[in-house]
Amino acid sequence: MEEADPDILLAASQYSMIHHEEDLNELFPKCAERGISVVVGSPFDAGFLAGKDRFLYWGTIPLGYKEKLAGIQKVAANHHVDVRTAALQFCAAPEVVSAVIPGSHTPQQARENAESFFKAKIPASFWEELKREKLIAENAPIPKG
Repeated sequence: MEEADPDILLAASQYSMIHHEEDLNELFPKCAERGISVVVGSPFDAGFLAGKDRFLYWGTIPLGYKEKLAGIQKVAANHHVDVRTAALQFCAAPEVVSAVIPGSHTPQQARENAESFFKAKIPASFWEELKREKLIAENAPIPKG
């Protein structure tokens, strides 16, 4: 943003339920000030939030991330919520976000992603518990309704 005047930018592998505070507190406010729209790439952290034993494309999973995922999975089970669906809806919630790019390897995964965005309803109590348990930031935007 210091070198160019974009209307839109791709935040690839930077904003997810696991790793989001830096973008939430630094990038997104700057984008809002300048009227820049954000596209979130890799909302599943390259499969980590969808059950793969990897975080992004690194050889190792950062310390504490498996435990954080286990906490999210426990809250999801308590509320009968699919973690993949929550990950997609979480990434779409900030006002500056105009699109989310989930990866899919099969037509079935693409259909599931669409259903997660447009059909699945997640109770407010799920998001409240994640914040109460400090699994997502207190100031993180959550999906409406």
